[in-house]
Amino acid sequence: MELKDLVNKVNTLAALKQTLGLNAKADLVGGKVPTAQLPPADEQLGIGETQTTAFRGDYGKIAYDHSQATHDKSMVGLPNVDNTSDAAKPVSTAQSAALALKQDKSTLSNVDNTSDADKPVSTAQSAALALKQDKSTLGNDVISALSTKVIRSTVINLVQVGNEISWDAANGTLYRITLSGDATLQNPTNIVPGAIYQLEINQDDSGLRILSWGTNYQFPNGDKPIISLDANAYDIITIYSKSATELAVTYVQNFK
Repeated sequence: MELKDLVNKVNTLAALKQTLGLNAKADLVGGKVPTAQLPPADEQLGIGETQTTAFRGDYGKIAYDHSQATHDKSMVGLPNVDNTSDAAKPVSTAQSAALALKQDKSTLSNVDNTSDADKPVSTAQSAALALKQDKSTLGNDVISALSTKVIRSTVINLVQVGNEISWDAANGTLYRITLSGDATLQNPTNIVPGAIYQLEINQDDSGLRILSWGTNYQFPNGDKPIISLDANAYDIITIYSKSATELAVTYVQNFK
């Protein structure tokens, strides 16, 4: 059938649509389908859904049971989680095991929170210190020797008074005398048993000075030495104090 014959046959636009099978098609208005010609809303929902139960975007998805009102911790895979504040959280099993390895503070009752600088001297330290010699009681010569690890002593110069030479062993261990005439070396005072003393006996420019000995000096075989008589010669006398009254003398003579 030609178009002109079809037009002649159809009296109205509705009849034309019917003839062309366009009754089920929507008419565009301004390029859009009018709302009145859209299919019912139920046709866009998933199976088992209604406009009340459906979620936005559910079109075409499998029906879902929305009867559950709220979600719980088991549903999200956290059945052991408790809604507890940090301050109220209990000690865990692992924490408890770790704490069991620690020392209870109550068993350290003798421990003081004292800085290193303020720590007192302990009883043991005090006892050990009590066995030491106070440095203030030592002579300067001894302190000097200890500090330099060199044994030395100041030489004490003795003075001949008349024909006597007196000396105090408390003043040190080394002594020097230059004879100005014949003289006697008196027994020393404040002798320390077990100590060793040395005396340097010098002749003056004239020489020929004779030295005699006090009663406490002892000599090998009992023979008293005669000191060197040459002018300006000197002898070294070493005295070991066996006791306060027993002074063993050895000597080396005639140094020039």
